Amino acid sequence: SVNAINGTVTALRAGKATITATATDGSGQKASYVVTVGSVSNLVTRIEIYGSGALLILILLKKFRHYPLVEFFAAIVLCGFVEYYTAYYLEMTHDGQKWWDYSGYFMNINGRVCAEGLLVFGIGGMAFVYFCAPMLDNLLRRVKLQYALPACLALMVVFFSDLAYSKAHPNQGKGITDYEVASADSSADEPASESSAAQA
Repeated sequence: SVNAINGTVTALRAGKATITATATDGSGQKASYVVTVGSVSNLVTRIEIYGSGALLILILLKKFRHYPLVEFFAAIVLCGFVEYYTAYYLEMTHDGQKWWDYSGYFMNINGRVCAEGLLVFGIGGMAFVYFCAPMLDNLLRRVKLQYALPACLALMVVFFSDLAYSKAHPNQGKGITDYEVASADSSADEPASESSAAQA
């Protein structure tokens, strides 16, 4: 819905809406934007990607464990590869549907990975390898097998449940899929003087 006084647009439900602003100075200029609104249920975490990345770092990068700087950059490359080709696979198998979009971020590659995200993966990977994993390993060694097996099965159920849920409800919303912009009749670099129309 649109507030006729100040032009504020309020989402009524999840989906896409085309918002058009028209200048009132008689120039006839206008611009349109396509906005994606995600539902609360769509704000799911990507546990399966983060967990898989952490496991791959532990398994594939073990030989770099004594070289922290090499481990750091290797984690960035490995996690970037996993995230990029996961995004590519999902888009190719779901009619172009994006599970995340970094198009508005610095140094992104086709909106699938970006410098900021890769830096976080590198730092997170280092924290996991040198702090979290050793701590968890020492803790789990104290757990009896009769308790460890049910716990592992429960975690696997959570993992695959999240995988199934994420498949049905892609991540959407601010910072994820809100960078899709479509302009009409004029460039978005020439904003209208006043919002006069909107379509939701």
